[in-house]
Amino acid sequence: MFGFTDCFIRKKEGIDLENAEIRNFLDTMQEQVASFRGSL
Repeated sequence: MFGFTDCFIRKKEGIDLENAEIRNFLDTMQEQVASFRGSL
């Protein structure tokens, strides 16, 4: 039981980390698009 819970928590942390990376990536893309539009 403990092992299963531990694995589940680790998996959730991994998903949270992935989501954070995706969010950072999207933020970076938005900044690049904004600066690109600003330079037009």
